[in-house]
Amino acid sequence: KTFAFSFGGKLTFINNHASSDFFNRAAAVYIKDSSQSNSYRYEEQTQALYANFNKPIGKWSLQAGLRGENSSGSGNSATGQAINYHYLELFPTAFASYSVNDKNNLSFSYGKRVNRPSFEYLDPFKWYINKFFYATGNPFLTPSFVHNAEVNYLYNSNFNIKLYFSKLINGFGRIVVLDPDSVNVQKQTVENYINKTTYGVNLYQYYSKIKWLQTVIQLDFDYEKYVSKNSSFASKDG
Repeated sequence: KTFAFSFGGKLTFINNHASSDFFNRAAAVYIKDSSQSNSYRYEEQTQALYANFNKPIGKWSLQAGLRGENSSGSGNSATGQAINYHYLELFPTAFASYSVNDKNNLSFSYGKRVNRPSFEYLDPFKWYINKFFYATGNPFLTPSFVHNAEVNYLYNSNFNIKLYFSKLINGFGRIVVLDPDSVNVQKQTVENYINKTTYGVNLYQYYSKIKWLQTVIQLDFDYEKYVSKNSSFASKDG
């Protein structure tokens, strides 16, 4: 009766297959062009266990959780590109809230999460946009991880000040570079190329003095720092 505890598990199985076939027309016959065709199969298995603990102590409300995730996967392309990966990660969460009085409340939260690349980002097949520009995926992409932390002050349930921090590790996204085999051709690809740190403050005010009128005023200010892992792109901050 003094605390709440929950636990559980989750199993995820992914088997994704995509074919891209190109044909050349010869008279009334269509002949498959193997040099421009591709088949890509991606498989992923994830096993996760979690536990969560919640307990009120006087004016405090405390919550803590932990999720363990074991993930493995493989991607195989007809072009010969293949990748196998495996990782075991822990994802902690924490939350604490303190009720000063009826009008004032303080809280803190922290969490870690994972971002997995989409199937489209992993497929290495070349898609020609025009003669001098093509797009391709990257089967060697790995997941990125994000750490988030917040401190909140709430007054009278309608005014809130939030200080927040976020750290992205091993972030991925699309980039455009010159094809090393032909400097006249641009290549759009995907890489784990960025780390990002964010510090910010958010102010929120809610007004409802008039029954038929509700007003929300928000102000957000943040400082962001991008650290590039690719020498072709400069690091940025501001």
